Amino acid sequence: MKKIILATVCIVVVSMIAISAFAAEYDLVINSGRVMDPETKYDRIANIGIKNGTIAIITNKSIKGKQAIDATGHVVVPRFIDIHAHGQIIGDCRL
Repeated sequence: MKKIILATVCIVVVSMIAISAFAAEYDLVINSGRVMDPETKYDRIANIGIKNGTIAIITNKSIKGKQAIDATGHVVVPRFIDIHAHGQIIGDCRL
């Protein structure tokens, strides 16, 4: 009987820890954007939770944060930097 009670208590504690970790509040949440990661080929509508300047979670479940951005209809690409620019003059370009 004691083993059943101990097992039940362990299951309840682990469940509570898992739920509290998932319910964590993030500094910034980017909701409902098309999240793409070319490295892993991830391409889905998802929510991103950012905490302490780092992506903490990418999920299709609802998450909350201190600030939220609605990215519906936009593409969100973590770690992607577009260095393309026009009008730069590098050296003497005259021919």
